[in-house]
Parts: sequence; structure tokens; C-alpha cells
Amino acid sequence: MRDQRVNEAMRPRTEVVGVGVSSSVEEVIDIFIQISFKIPVYEENL
Repeated sequence: MRDQRVNEAMRPRTEVVGVGVSSSVEEVIDIFIQISFKIPVYEENL
């Protein structure tokens, strides 16, 4: 990652997949299976 610029590693907000804090474990697992990377958890909006 040392040779990578920040803008190359960033993802536009409209492409970020997240889950609401009230999401069930099953919902989070389903999303994780689909995207296979870290999922931000948000309370009001992403």
C-alpha cells in the first residue's frame, strides 16, 4: 500500500455498502457473503 495514493484506495460514498445498527445478524451475514469485505455500521445515515 505504500505505493498507492489515497484516492486510489478510496471508494465513492455512493458505492459504499453499509448496514444499519439495527440490522439483524442474518442480514449482515448475507451482505458480507455478497461483498466479502469490511462493512461499515451506521446509526442514522452513511
